[in-house]
Parts: sequence; C-alpha cells; structure tokens
Amino acid sequence: MGDHQQARQYFERCLALIRQVGDKDGEAKTLTNIGNGYFDFGHLQHALGCHEQALTLVRQIGDKVGEAIILTNIGSVYSALGDELQALDFYKQALPIQRQVGDKTGEAKTLNNIGSVCMMMNDQTQALQYFGHALSLRHQVGDKAGESITLTNVGRVHAILGRPSNCSPVL
Repeated sequence: MGDHQQARQYFERCLALIRQVGDKDGEAKTLTNIGNGYFDFGHLQHALGCHEQALTLVRQIGDKVGEAIILTNIGSVYSALGDELQALDFYKQALPIQRQVGDKTGEAKTLNNIGSVCMMMNDQTQALQYFGHALSLRHQVGDKAGESITLTNVGRVHAILGRPSNCSPVL
C-alpha cells in the first residue's frame, strides 16, 4: 500500500516480540523484511545494517537458504551504493550455497546480478556469459519474468557494444 512508515512500525513491533521469545529464525526473517523495506525506499545504510544482523543469525542457526538470500540482498545493497567489488564478493559467496541447496531460481537471480555488475564494470563479455547462464536456469525453472529481465540486460550489453540488433547471450 506504499506506507513505509506504517510497515516499519509493524515490523519493529514484530521484531521486539520475536526477540522476547528467542526465535532466531523469525528474527532473521523480520530483519530481512525490514532491510528490504529500507532498500526499497533508498535507505541503503539502514538496509545494510539489517541484512548484516540477519546474516549473523542465519549463520548461527545454519540456515543455508536464508544465508544465500541475505548474501544476495547485501550484494544488491552494495551494488546500489556503487561498490561493485563488494557486491561481487557477496554475490559470489551466495552462488555456491544456492548450488549446494539446489535453489536454481536464486542462482539465476544471482548470476543475473553478477552479470549486471560486470556490465557496470565495463566487462561486457563476462556480463554476457553470466546472463547466458542465468537465462538458461530461468528457462529451466519456468521463470518468465526473470527471463525478461535477463533478456533486457542482454539487450543493454549489445547496445553498449554498438550492436543492438544482436541480442543473443553467450551460452
């Protein structure tokens, strides 16, 4: 509904209750939601702090799926902050975990994100390779929305390279 303030207040109340009962999993998920809200509204340092707290918690409880999600979220925050190297570091930490737990959708998203960072760092060849891998996985899992995002990125790379009529990723 777009009421960030109201949503944050509810999440903060939820977080206090979850901490009272000692539910680390619930606390990590709530911190992740709060972090995502901060991210959506451009409060990147607050988002980073929430995700870092959540990462500590999921590592304590051994939640590999949650760890990969949060690592990707942190990578996205660093990317939005313009720190491509930090973004790559976090994305590349998430990738083997996603492969280990069989999260092909998350893996495709992370590959797409890495491709985007490569594109921003002017490594278009590498970007196309990551986009190609992401596209293949997105096709496998039937993620049409994700496919369209990745295909748009492939088109952006080809436009950067001065060949907008060739939108085939390198597979």
